[in-house]
Amino acid sequence: MQEFENVKQALRAAFDLVDAKGITTDGAVATTEQVQELIKENLVNLADLLGMEELYLD
Repeated sequence: MQEFENVKQALRAAFDLVDAKGITTDGAVATTEQVQELIKENLVNLADLLGMEELYLD
């Protein structure tokens, strides 16, 4: 998981991810589940930066 130093970096990465045209992992086109996991990792990091870990720990 990529760690971000601030909210702006995390949001920029999230926008880049959802705007991407064709995401690959391990040299193959990413599955829906893999893309969802990438987005979730970004959201978890963003929640950490905002001090809202309870959003994903519940």
